Amino acid sequence: MRGWWLPTLLACMAHGAFSVLPVQIGTPNKVKKPDVTFQFSPPPPPPVAEPPKVTPPPKPRPLKKLKKRVVTKPPPPPEPQEEPEQEPVEDIAEQEPDEKQATPQAPIQAKTVEQKPRAKFDLRAYGKQIHQLVIQHRRYPRAARRLGLEGKVLVKISVQRNGQLAEDPIIYQSSGQNVLDKEALRMVRAATPLLPLPNEFEKEAASLMIPVQFSLRN
Repeated sequence: MRGWWLPTLLACMAHGAFSVLPVQIGTPNKVKKPDVTFQFSPPPPPPVAEPPKVTPPPKPRPLKKLKKRVVTKPPPPPEPQEEPEQEPVEDIAEQEPDEKQATPQAPIQAKTVEQKPRAKFDLRAYGKQIHQLVIQHRRYPRAARRLGLEGKVLVKISVQRNGQLAEDPIIYQSSGQNVLDKEALRMVRAATPLLPLPNEFEKEAASLMIPVQFSLRN
């Protein structure tokens, strides 16, 4: 019994030593290569400056030879010769004038026609004449007289050159009574044709306002 514990102790110590040792299983890890590699090259040598080009000087132009001017001597003046005497000859024919003398013409005077100024047309005087013609056809309506209706109507008319109406007369300002307005329009139509327009009036038609007064006092 005393001798069995020694071998047991040795066995336990040996077993513990093996358990402490690290165990590597599998293949060793491989070192990964970098994805991008940079290569550094030495800087290029500086460019060698070329020597400046030397342009040769322009060649001198050859001088033109000046031509010698030849001076010609003027010929000697001719010797004076005696002119033969000529006998005088009388002119028989009369000399005609080179240019015919133009007979003076009397100046033509332009006839100036004096235009007489056109007489001004008095539209107001013409309107008074038309008003007198219209008033001659006035008849006081019986219904208006019985009811005591009074008022003033303003009728607008357009008269052509021949005195006819260019369009139907219209009530420009009403009297407020329909019976009086109708009587005023009837009076204008009854007075037609009116006085023709004079030649002094430049337009084709004249617009006029004809007042018609209805009063029981008159």
